[in-house]
Amino acid sequence: MKIHTYLLLLLLTLLVQPALAIPTLWHSVGIQPDVRWQTNSNSPTWAAAADPGGYLNLYLPEFPPHLRRFGPDTPHTSSPILESLHLPLLARHPRDQSWLPMLASHWATDERHRILYLQINPAARWSDGQPVTNRDIAFTLSFLTDPAHGADWQRQRLQQRIQRAEFFNDHQVALHLHPPFQQAVEEIAALRPLAAHFYAQQQWPQDVNWQPEPVTGPYRLSRIKHAHSLVFERLKNWWGTSERYFQGRFNVTRVTLLSVPDTAKLLEHLQRAELDLLPVSHDLLQQPGLQSLHQQQRLVLTEQHQQHNAISRILLLNPAFSADKQQRLRLLNGAAPATEYPPLLTHTPGQPAGLPAAIHTQQLNAEVLLQRIRSGRFSLAELRFLRPLSPAQLEAQLADWLQEWPGDIHLPALQQQGLLHISQTPAVRYTLHWPWLQLPENPLLPWLGDLFDPFDAVSGGLFSIDRKQRTEVLANPQRRTRETPTRHILAPETTVSGLSLPIQPSKD
Repeated sequence: MKIHTYLLLLLLTLLVQPALAIPTLWHSVGIQPDVRWQTNSNSPTWAAAADPGGYLNLYLPEFPPHLRRFGPDTPHTSSPILESLHLPLLARHPRDQSWLPMLASHWATDERHRILYLQINPAARWSDGQPVTNRDIAFTLSFLTDPAHGADWQRQRLQQRIQRAEFFNDHQVALHLHPPFQQAVEEIAALRPLAAHFYAQQQWPQDVNWQPEPVTGPYRLSRIKHAHSLVFERLKNWWGTSERYFQGRFNVTRVTLLSVPDTAKLLEHLQRAELDLLPVSHDLLQQPGLQSLHQQQRLVLTEQHQQHNAISRILLLNPAFSADKQQRLRLLNGAAPATEYPPLLTHTPGQPAGLPAAIHTQQLNAEVLLQRIRSGRFSLAELRFLRPLSPAQLEAQLADWLQEWPGDIHLPALQQQGLLHISQTPAVRYTLHWPWLQLPENPLLPWLGDLFDPFDAVSGGLFSIDRKQRTEVLANPQRRTRETPTRHILAPETTVSGLSLPIQPSKD
């Protein structure tokens, strides 16, 4: 009888849903999934106890055109910042790659039937104090898959990943996924839900353009000064403070992102301590102006040797374009004359790096470009990722995009055959900062992303601000006559306090 009732309920649910929506089923009170829940309270942490407080001032590359995370005119340069104010459902441990609880405290998988079970942490709260529940998950799936909301990319991804959803109570959900299962799990784990109680009261998109939405992370957008700055305040009673992988993190009271239209003046802002830090490239380290500033001011150069290989861009060559492996390798490596290249399909403006300037490019919408790749209707394509991917994540994505391709689609095989070229983010990240920004001493630091990101769910908020030292340094910011510029090298064999070296780049 229960089986027949379940099937009838599911059939009715399917009938009343809009054609493009993800079918959902709400179970009666008391019904729970029969699974063995998992969590993770054993993986090593990467933070340390620190004194909370202090204000952080960072550079904002471009003031956002609006505050929406999706919909018309997205993504924009501030999209990753706005997205990082929200916790994902799950995340990967930076070292052992095990799952970490984030917005979901427990999970389970049924690979045979392609089901991902999640349990939202009952303690989770939105920044306005409302609890996070399955109503928010269901609303997110419905809102983002509604064509009227213009979230084309999110709609496509959710419909391709989730077949249907079952909600058992306020916190437990079963997501039935489309194959390939592991890739779908990775993508859904990164989902950052919407606050149903907020969005249901807004006229989309105009009411949300400049009205900050409730968030699940530790910081909320509290003040907007158009074309000048965004100010974020730490929530005083954030629900995640005592959770294992958030302890000792997100210590700063306020974060200000300052728009600097003239980037040539960034070093001046840093010198006046209007900015607390500045990410710098290896090339910029060679500039006399930066070297002089580092030698004269009591600034610290932190050099983080990252142990993960983050992939920011790929080139794909259709095997149907050429049967000559050597020609394919020349094309992807930029070693062939421009006349040999087919039209390059891309979703970003500008000339692709590493290829002849004279090749013809055609810019498409990202969704259209992926459709062309899936159907094989391209010769050469470029894809860039807002959030760099690990090799495993890229391989899982390619398994989805290249389902119709002949032969082996693992990364080494594609590269050896001249069908894939990978561009990785720099293995070394340089940050020039004032010494009052303090990092913990932990061997996991090289496996993290940006150590000075204030918001990221995994790498963010590791540092603290020594306010006493800040006062002392600002009273006398110049180095003493024979004082050596400080350089901290973070690699697997060193710690934060490890080495103090001149600014000259290392030989390797």
